[in-house]
Amino acid sequence: MQSDEHFDLIKVVAHDLKSPLGAVKGYIDLLRHVGTLNERQQHFAARAMEGLSYMEHLIANLMEFARLGTMGKIEFVECDLQLLTRDALDLLEGQMLKRNLSLHVNMNSATSTVMGEPRLLEQALHNLLSNAIKYNRENGEVHISIEREHDFVRITVRDSGIARWGHGSGQGWSRASPCRWSPAQQS
Repeated sequence: MQSDEHFDLIKVVAHDLKSPLGAVKGYIDLLRHVGTLNERQQHFAARAMEGLSYMEHLIANLMEFARLGTMGKIEFVECDLQLLTRDALDLLEGQMLKRNLSLHVNMNSATSTVMGEPRLLEQALHNLLSNAIKYNRENGEVHISIEREHDFVRITVRDSGIARWGHGSGQGWSRASPCRWSPAQQS
């Protein structure tokens, strides 16, 4: 398959994913019209809508990627890791509750602001946390630590599930993220 065919396929798939997402959003929205939802039901319906909005955002990025033919230039801007982490955790709250997972966050204001590409950071955080939930055990733990190391910020996510790689459990992936900490960015 040539490059243009790849991009055409990406456009078709991205477009085809939009229709079922719209239908699901419509049904969730209809829930409030068929009866009164209690506070917990309203909360979960709102989280489901946020998750669908995130999926629409990913599809829009995929369509933009296909349109441009590349990811284009990555522009680093000031990003708030606390906010991006909270947003990712909010989207995954239902999955954590379903598995009865406890969350441990180690982050301070010194590591909060970094220069990075917000969409890529948000997607990386979401993927790391989603995997920690998915491959965890029932009643397990998810730990996220964000620490400054010289000019960089290390984001570590680990869980109490059975290891899928290496030996033993509780290991975490370590991967460079698209950000750089700068003391000048502190407020």
